[in-house]
Amino acid sequence: GLSLQEIAPTKSLLRLLTLVERCVKQKEPVLLVGETGCGKTTVVQLISILLNRDLQIVNCHASTETSDLLGGLRPLRGRGLLLNRIIEKGQDICPILAELPNLKIISIPSFLENKMTEIPSNGAQQVHDFVKKLLSMLAKINTTQKKDLVQPISQSQSEKRRKLENGTFKKMSDVDDAYQSLTFLINEIEADYQQYVSLFEWVDGPLVNAMKSGNLFLLDEMSLAEDAVLERLNSVLEPSRTL
Repeated sequence: GLSLQEIAPTKSLLRLLTLVERCVKQKEPVLLVGETGCGKTTVVQLISILLNRDLQIVNCHASTETSDLLGGLRPLRGRGLLLNRIIEKGQDICPILAELPNLKIISIPSFLENKMTEIPSNGAQQVHDFVKKLLSMLAKINTTQKKDLVQPISQSQSEKRRKLENGTFKKMSDVDDAYQSLTFLINEIEADYQQYVSLFEWVDGPLVNAMKSGNLFLLDEMSLAEDAVLERLNSVLEPSRTL
């Protein structure tokens, strides 16, 4: 990366650095115009160092497209990780169902009850079908019926801890805890499954990533890009800063 020891602090560089720094603090976009090698990119790199903010740089050329800045659909990767998440969350449902005997009539896939069982090739589909049946049954249960679904809890059972959505553990001592955890896991599995069966996923581009994280963004040699690409950035340069 850029080293401060390599920079000669000339008067013109310091002046430009001051002007750009004030624009950044006022959250105003900056247009730097000048000959090649006059220090435009260097000034922005110095600003990122001084403000301790990451800098994302995109070098434009004649073939630059809007998707290079904003992002686009890409072939889905990491399908194996999604499958593991679906299976793990399905396994987390099993001990919760033990507290709700009326829901035991739903057949649970064997590889969810027994972690040593080999996961079939259509494991994700089986888990999804399982939670759909579970969700359908839950929809038929009203508030008054829920009270009859929980078995009497002994002292040892009350000490059992169940994993909740925030990654911590909490005693499952009442029906509200059971249903909150169950509903959360079902929703998570549904979201993961929809992503798992998709062929493509949206991947944010460098500009969107910079806007989300508050990083600095430098569009270098922007004059080389097509007018249609630059026009797409008009809304980002307005006070609303939207896409």
